[in-house]
Amino acid sequence: MRNSVSNSNDGVWKVLKSHKPTDWDSIMHTSGYSNRSDLAEGFANHFKDKISGLHSTPNPSPIFEKLHPKFSGTPSWDIVPCTREDVARAIDKLKPSKSSGPDLISNRLIKELKFEAIDAITYTFNRSINEGIFPNIWKSSKVQPIYKKGGRNKISNYRPVCLFSNLGKLLEAVIQDQITPHIEKCLPDNIFGYRPNRGTQDAISYLLDKIHNYRADGFYVAAVAFDASSAFDIISHEVILKSLAICGSGNRFLKWSESFLKGCSNFVELDGVASKPWSLVTGSSQGRRLSPVYYNVGTMSPAILAKNSDFAGYADDEMNVVYAKSIEDCNKKIMLIVRDRIAWYKQMGLALNLAKTELIGFGFTPDCIVIDKLTIPPSQNITYLGVCIQSNLRWDSHINTLCNKLRSSANRIRVEGRHFGIMDRKKLILGWCLGQIYSNGLIFLSSATQSELNSIQTAMNSGVRAIFSLPRYGHVEVSALRSKLLLPSIQTIRSRIMALEAWKRFSSQVDSQAAIGPITRGRKNKNIPLPDQKGHRGKMFNNMLVKAWNTLPLEIKNQEGKAGAKREIKKMYAV
Repeated sequence: MRNSVSNSNDGVWKVLKSHKPTDWDSIMHTSGYSNRSDLAEGFANHFKDKISGLHSTPNPSPIFEKLHPKFSGTPSWDIVPCTREDVARAIDKLKPSKSSGPDLISNRLIKELKFEAIDAITYTFNRSINEGIFPNIWKSSKVQPIYKKGGRNKISNYRPVCLFSNLGKLLEAVIQDQITPHIEKCLPDNIFGYRPNRGTQDAISYLLDKIHNYRADGFYVAAVAFDASSAFDIISHEVILKSLAICGSGNRFLKWSESFLKGCSNFVELDGVASKPWSLVTGSSQGRRLSPVYYNVGTMSPAILAKNSDFAGYADDEMNVVYAKSIEDCNKKIMLIVRDRIAWYKQMGLALNLAKTELIGFGFTPDCIVIDKLTIPPSQNITYLGVCIQSNLRWDSHINTLCNKLRSSANRIRVEGRHFGIMDRKKLILGWCLGQIYSNGLIFLSSATQSELNSIQTAMNSGVRAIFSLPRYGHVEVSALRSKLLLPSIQTIRSRIMALEAWKRFSSQVDSQAAIGPITRGRKNKNIPLPDQKGHRGKMFNNMLVKAWNTLPLEIKNQEGKAGAKREIKKMYAV
C-alpha cells in the first residue's frame, strides 16, 4: 500500500516538474554539426563569445571616490574558522534534489555521510579560510544548455546553467552565514535581490508606493527600467574586491574572495560528452552561492548615489522613478537619468542592454528617449519582475494574463492528470494554479477591484472543474466542491496574503516602540494610526497593510515567529 501511494505521488510531481526533453540531434542537424562532441564545442563557443563580446575595461575610480565618504565610519570585520556546528547547519539546509557538479558528489550523499565526514569537511573548510585559498577543483563548472525561448533547434536560444561542486557550494554557504550580517549593514534599503526577508514583492511595492505618493503630491511621474546583459558574468573582480574593502572587509576575506573569483573555468556537457574548458576572467557565475552577494556589493553605488530619481534594484533589473512639477522638467530628468546610467555602466565595465530599456509615464505621456540613434518610445505597460505595471496603475492587463495561465493549467490537468485520482489532481492545482496567484499576489490582489477578483475566481473554478472531470461550462456548485477539497477562495487568499505581509512588516516595529502617553484601546491592541487614505495615498501598499494589521487579533500580533503567525492567520481565514 505504501509503495502504491509513493508511486502515485511520484507521478504527480513528475507531471508538475515535467518539461520537454532537448532534442540534441535536431540541433546538430540544423546547425551543421556531425556529432555530439562538435555540438558541445559549438555551445561552448557560443557562451564564451557572448561574454567576451560584452566585456569592457572598467574605470570605477570616479564612482569609488564618491562612495568612500559614505562608508567612512564602517566598522571592520573578517571571516573566522568555522565549527562542526556551522558545517552541520549548512548540511541540514542542503536540498537533496539539486544536481551534482563535475565531481559527481551529490547533496544527498553529503547528507547521508554527514556524521562520518563532518570532521574532514570542517578541517578542509578551515584550511581554505585560514590560507585564503579556494580549492581549484571547486572552481570548474559543468554547463548545461537550457532552452529559453524561440526555435528549439537554434543554439542561440539556449542559456547556460552552471553546475558547481556541491562541497564547494557548502563552503560558500558557511562563509555566507558569517558575512551576511556585515554585508546587510552596508547595502541600502532600495536593493531587494537575494537578501534576507526581501523579494520581488518588496521591490514592486516600494516602487508603486513612491509613484502613488508623488502623484498624490501633484507631481508628474515616470519610470525608466534598465536591464544589464549577463551582468553576473562580466562584473569586474577589481570592482567586487574594492567594494568589499569599503564595506569594511578584512584581509582574510579579501584574499579568500580573490582566490574564489579568479582561475575559474567552464565546460559544456551534453549527455556525458564534454567540450574543452574555457577560462573565466570576469564575473562570478550564477549557480554559486556567493555570486549574488558579490554582485549586490559591486553594484550598490547607484542605489546610494542616485540623483534625480528613486532607485530600486533587484539583481540586474533596475527601475528609476522620476518626478517633477512640470512635464518639461520630468522629460529633462528622464534624459539625465538615462545618460547617468549609461555612463555608470561604462565605468563599471558592464553592458547596458538599451534595446530592453523601457519608459512609462503615469498620468501623462513622456517624450521618447533618443540615445545613440536608438529611439525608445513610452509604453502603456511594462513588465517588471514578472508583474505588468500599467500607466493607469490598474491591474486588468496583469490579471487577464494570470487568468489565461490559470485556464491553461486547468486544461493541462485535464490532459496530463487524467489518470490521477481527485486528490492527486488537487496537488496539480496547488502546484500550478495557486502557486501563480501567491507569486507576487500582494501586488495585484491588494488593490484589485471586485470585478477583477471575480475574474480570477472564475479562472480558478476551471481548475476545480478539471479536478472532478466536470464540463468546462454549465451550472455547477463550484464553491461547494472547492470547500470539499479545502481549497481557499480568492478572497481568502487575498486576506491571508495581506495579513501575513502586515505581520511581517509591522510586528517587530510595533514591539520595539516604547509606549508613550495614555494606554488607549488602540495602543493596547497594538494598532497603528491609520495613514491618509485620500486619492493615490489610499492605494499605497503600506497604507493598505496598516489597515490589515489593525484588523488582526492581538494573539496573532503577539506571535514571535513567522511560522506561528502564518499558522494562526491560516486558522483565522480557514476554508
